[in-house]
Amino acid sequence: MSNRMALQVARVDPGLRKNLPHLHRAAELLFIIDHPVQTQIEGTSHRAQTGDLIFVESDVPHSINTSSPEGGTYLSIQF
Repeated sequence: MSNRMALQVARVDPGLRKNLPHLHRAAELLFIIDHPVQTQIEGTSHRAQTGDLIFVESDVPHSINTSSPEGGTYLSIQF
């Protein structure tokens, strides 16, 4: 991790509490690695499929959750 970029692979497990909308100063790219997920960006819901790339501008409320029994995995790149 550098002062300007952070990368992490995150897992959204089914049945756990929902990821509440949050925001941060960095812009973020979300790359969906496996299984569909549900995102919420500025209060609007979007279904994202495996292979989708989502851009979230800085200081924009967003969250990512799953209803899939397999959960979901994504790559987060903040810059």
